[in-house]
Amino acid sequence: MFHMNVYNYYLRLFQSFILPPQSCPVIFPSSPNLADIGETGATGATGETGATGTAGVTGATGPAGIGSTKSILFGGSNAGFQRIAGSPGADSQVIPYVTTASGNVVGFSCSISINNLAIGNYVFQVCGDVPLNLSAPSSSQILSTISLVTTASITGTIAFSIRPTDIGPQPVKVFNPNPIVAPATVTWTSSISGNAFARNTALSLYAIPNITQVAVYSVSISSNI
Repeated sequence: MFHMNVYNYYLRLFQSFILPPQSCPVIFPSSPNLADIGETGATGATGETGATGTAGVTGATGPAGIGSTKSILFGGSNAGFQRIAGSPGADSQVIPYVTTASGNVVGFSCSISINNLAIGNYVFQVCGDVPLNLSAPSSSQILSTISLVTTASITGTIAFSIRPTDIGPQPVKVFNPNPIVAPATVTWTSSISGNAFARNTALSLYAIPNITQVAVYSVSISSNI
Protein backbone atom coordinates (compact mmCIF):
# COMPACT_ATOMS: atom_id res chain seq x y z
CA MET A 1 0.00 0.00 0.00
CA PHE A 2 2.81 2.30 0.77
CA HIS A 3 4.46 1.59 -2.54
CA MET A 4 1.23 2.33 -4.44
CA ASN A 5 0.86 5.69 -2.83
CA VAL A 6 4.41 6.62 -3.66
CA TYR A 7 3.87 5.61 -7.28
CA ASN A 8 0.73 7.71 -7.65
CA TYR A 9 2.50 10.66 -6.06
CA TYR A 10 5.31 10.64 -8.56
CA LEU A 11 2.92 10.05 -11.50
CA ARG A 12 0.90 13.14 -10.67
CA LEU A 13 4.09 15.10 -10.19
CA PHE A 14 5.35 14.02 -13.61
CA GLN A 15 2.05 14.90 -15.34
CA SER A 16 2.07 18.35 -13.82
CA PHE A 17 5.29 19.09 -15.71
CA ILE A 18 4.33 17.45 -19.05
CA LEU A 19 0.60 18.21 -19.61
CA PRO A 20 -0.92 21.70 -19.54
CA PRO A 21 -3.75 22.42 -17.17
CA GLN A 22 -7.21 21.60 -18.47
CA SER A 23 -8.22 25.23 -18.04
CA CYS A 24 -5.58 26.28 -20.59
CA PRO A 25 -6.68 24.99 -23.99
CA VAL A 26 -4.08 24.41 -26.66
CA ILE A 27 -4.42 27.00 -29.48
CA PHE A 28 -3.27 26.04 -32.93
CA PRO A 29 -2.73 28.60 -35.70
CA SER A 30 -5.65 28.76 -38.16
CA SER A 31 -5.79 29.57 -41.89
CA PRO A 32 -6.38 33.26 -42.75
CA ASN A 33 -9.95 34.27 -43.63
CA LEU A 34 -10.15 34.87 -47.43
CA ALA A 35 -12.49 37.77 -46.82
CA ASP A 36 -9.65 39.55 -45.06
CA ILE A 37 -7.34 39.41 -48.15
CA GLY A 38 -6.89 42.82 -49.83
CA GLU A 39 -7.54 43.72 -53.54
CA THR A 40 -5.04 42.76 -56.24
CA GLY A 41 -2.56 45.50 -56.89
CA ALA A 42 -2.23 47.35 -60.23
CA THR A 43 -0.37 45.68 -63.10
CA GLY A 44 3.22 46.71 -63.33
CA ALA A 45 4.68 48.63 -66.27
CA THR A 46 5.37 46.72 -69.53
CA GLY A 47 8.94 45.65 -69.91
CA GLU A 48 11.21 46.77 -72.73
CA THR A 49 10.70 45.30 -76.22
CA GLY A 50 12.94 42.37 -76.96
CA ALA A 51 15.44 42.22 -79.80
CA THR A 52 14.12 41.81 -83.39
CA GLY A 53 14.17 38.23 -84.61
CA THR A 54 16.01 37.08 -87.70
CA ALA A 55 14.43 37.65 -91.14
CA GLY A 56 12.24 34.89 -92.51
CA VAL A 57 12.75 32.94 -95.72
CA THR A 58 12.17 34.90 -98.97
CA GLY A 59 8.78 34.12 -100.54
CA ALA A 60 8.22 32.70 -103.98
CA THR A 61 8.45 34.98 -107.02
CA GLY A 62 5.07 36.40 -108.05
CA PRO A 63 3.46 35.89 -111.47
CA ALA A 64 4.72 37.80 -114.48
CA GLY A 65 3.00 41.07 -115.39
CA ILE A 66 0.11 41.08 -117.81
CA GLY A 67 1.92 43.23 -120.34
CA SER A 68 1.22 46.67 -121.74
CA THR A 69 -1.10 48.54 -124.09
CA LYS A 70 0.12 50.72 -126.93
CA SER A 71 -1.54 52.62 -129.77
CA ILE A 72 -0.79 52.56 -133.49
CA LEU A 73 -1.61 55.84 -135.21
CA PHE A 74 -2.87 55.95 -138.78
CA GLY A 75 -3.24 59.09 -140.87
CA GLY A 76 -6.26 59.66 -143.06
CA SER A 77 -6.01 58.44 -146.62
CA ASN A 78 -8.36 57.82 -149.49
CA ALA A 79 -10.68 54.83 -149.28
CA GLY A 80 -8.73 51.64 -148.70
CA PHE A 81 -5.69 50.93 -146.55
CA GLN A 82 -4.75 53.82 -144.30
CA ARG A 83 -1.23 55.08 -143.75
CA ILE A 84 0.69 54.58 -140.50
CA ALA A 85 1.66 57.94 -138.99
CA GLY A 86 5.27 58.64 -139.89
CA SER A 87 5.25 56.28 -142.86
CA PRO A 88 7.34 57.48 -145.84
CA GLY A 89 4.28 57.36 -148.06
CA ALA A 90 3.08 53.81 -148.63
CA ASP A 91 -0.23 52.62 -147.20
CA SER A 92 -0.36 50.12 -144.34
CA GLN A 93 -0.73 46.97 -146.44
CA VAL A 94 2.66 47.85 -147.96
CA ILE A 95 4.30 49.16 -144.77
CA PRO A 96 2.33 47.64 -141.88
CA TYR A 97 2.91 47.71 -138.13
CA VAL A 98 4.69 44.48 -137.11
CA THR A 99 3.94 43.14 -133.62
CA THR A 100 6.80 42.07 -131.36
CA ALA A 101 4.69 39.72 -129.21
CA SER A 102 1.35 37.96 -129.28
CA GLY A 103 -1.60 39.93 -127.98
CA ASN A 104 -5.04 41.36 -128.71
CA VAL A 105 -6.65 44.36 -130.34
CA VAL A 106 -8.33 46.14 -127.42
CA GLY A 107 -9.56 49.48 -128.72
CA PHE A 108 -10.13 51.89 -131.60
CA SER A 109 -10.58 55.66 -131.63
CA CYS A 110 -10.66 58.38 -134.23
CA SER A 111 -11.08 62.08 -134.90
CA ILE A 112 -12.36 63.20 -138.30
CA SER A 113 -12.74 66.77 -139.54
CA ILE A 114 -15.43 66.83 -142.23
CA ASN A 115 -18.02 69.04 -143.89
CA ASN A 116 -21.38 67.41 -144.61
CA LEU A 117 -20.54 63.77 -143.98
CA ALA A 118 -23.40 61.98 -145.69
CA ILE A 119 -25.76 59.48 -144.09
CA GLY A 120 -24.23 56.04 -144.39
CA ASN A 121 -22.27 53.12 -142.88
CA TYR A 122 -18.53 53.74 -142.68
CA VAL A 123 -16.41 50.65 -141.91
CA PHE A 124 -12.92 50.32 -140.43
CA GLN A 125 -11.21 46.91 -140.36
CA VAL A 126 -8.10 45.98 -138.40
CA CYS A 127 -6.28 43.39 -140.52
CA GLY A 128 -3.32 41.06 -140.20
CA ASP A 129 -0.83 39.78 -142.81
CA VAL A 130 -2.52 41.23 -145.89
CA PRO A 131 -0.63 40.34 -149.13
CA LEU A 132 0.90 43.33 -150.88
CA ASN A 133 -1.06 42.85 -154.12
CA LEU A 134 -4.53 43.05 -152.52
CA SER A 135 -6.61 46.21 -152.71
CA ALA A 136 -8.92 44.93 -149.93
CA PRO A 137 -8.49 42.31 -147.21
CA SER A 138 -10.07 38.87 -147.39
CA SER A 139 -12.33 37.71 -144.54
CA SER A 140 -9.58 35.50 -143.07
CA GLN A 141 -7.30 38.53 -142.65
CA ILE A 142 -9.79 40.68 -140.68
CA LEU A 143 -9.36 40.70 -136.90
CA SER A 144 -11.87 43.40 -135.93
CA THR A 145 -14.53 45.50 -137.65
CA ILE A 146 -15.67 48.92 -136.41
CA SER A 147 -18.83 50.37 -138.00
CA LEU A 148 -19.73 54.07 -137.86
CA VAL A 149 -23.39 54.61 -138.79
CA THR A 150 -24.65 58.15 -139.37
CA THR A 151 -28.35 59.01 -139.47
CA ALA A 152 -27.99 62.66 -140.58
CA SER A 153 -25.42 64.83 -142.32
CA ILE A 154 -22.58 65.84 -139.99
CA THR A 155 -20.28 68.87 -140.17
CA GLY A 156 -17.46 69.43 -137.70
CA THR A 157 -14.92 67.20 -135.97
CA ILE A 158 -16.26 63.72 -135.24
CA ALA A 159 -14.73 61.96 -132.23
CA PHE A 160 -15.37 58.53 -130.74
CA SER A 161 -13.72 55.52 -129.15
CA ILE A 162 -14.83 51.93 -128.74
CA ARG A 163 -13.60 48.68 -127.21
CA PRO A 164 -14.52 45.05 -127.93
CA THR A 165 -16.01 44.78 -124.43
CA ASP A 166 -18.57 47.52 -125.19
CA ILE A 167 -22.07 46.11 -125.60
CA GLY A 168 -24.23 47.43 -128.43
CA PRO A 169 -23.93 50.73 -130.32
CA GLN A 170 -21.88 53.45 -128.61
CA PRO A 171 -22.43 57.24 -128.82
CA VAL A 172 -20.41 59.58 -131.03
CA LYS A 173 -19.50 63.25 -130.39
CA VAL A 174 -19.13 66.09 -132.88
CA PHE A 175 -17.45 69.45 -132.22
CA ASN A 176 -19.08 72.40 -134.07
CA PRO A 177 -17.70 74.32 -132.32
CA ASN A 178 -18.66 72.80 -128.94
CA PRO A 179 -19.04 69.04 -128.37
CA ILE A 180 -22.54 67.63 -128.73
CA VAL A 181 -23.97 64.15 -129.32
CA ALA A 182 -23.74 63.42 -133.04
CA PRO A 183 -26.48 61.73 -135.05
CA ALA A 184 -24.36 58.58 -135.23
CA THR A 185 -23.38 55.42 -133.38
CA VAL A 186 -20.40 53.08 -133.51
CA THR A 187 -20.24 49.31 -132.95
CA TRP A 188 -17.48 46.68 -132.67
CA THR A 189 -17.55 43.23 -134.28
CA SER A 190 -14.83 40.67 -133.51
CA SER A 191 -13.97 38.52 -136.52
CA ILE A 192 -11.42 36.44 -134.56
CA SER A 193 -12.02 35.29 -131.00
CA GLY A 194 -10.41 37.76 -128.62
CA ASN A 195 -9.26 39.89 -131.58
CA ALA A 196 -6.01 37.99 -131.12
CA PHE A 197 -2.79 38.16 -133.12
CA ALA A 198 0.53 36.32 -132.98
CA ARG A 199 4.04 37.68 -132.79
CA ASN A 200 5.31 39.14 -136.09
CA THR A 201 1.78 39.80 -137.36
CA ALA A 202 1.71 42.66 -139.87
CA LEU A 203 -1.18 44.89 -138.80
CA SER A 204 -2.91 47.33 -141.14
CA LEU A 205 -6.10 49.41 -141.15
CA TYR A 206 -8.62 49.34 -143.98
CA ALA A 207 -11.43 51.92 -144.37
CA ILE A 208 -14.40 51.91 -146.75
CA PRO A 209 -15.96 54.07 -148.13
CA ASN A 210 -13.77 57.15 -148.28
CA ILE A 211 -14.43 59.77 -145.59
CA THR A 212 -11.59 62.30 -145.70
CA GLN A 213 -7.84 62.61 -145.52
CA VAL A 214 -8.20 64.98 -142.58
CA ALA A 215 -8.40 62.25 -139.94
CA VAL A 216 -6.37 60.35 -137.36
CA TYR A 217 -7.18 56.77 -136.34
CA SER A 218 -5.75 54.93 -133.33
CA VAL A 219 -5.67 51.13 -132.97
CA SER A 220 -4.88 50.03 -129.39
CA ILE A 221 -3.20 46.66 -128.87
CA SER A 222 -2.23 44.81 -125.70
CA SER A 223 0.71 42.39 -125.63
CA ASN A 224 3.09 40.77 -123.13
CA ILE A 225 6.00 43.05 -124.02
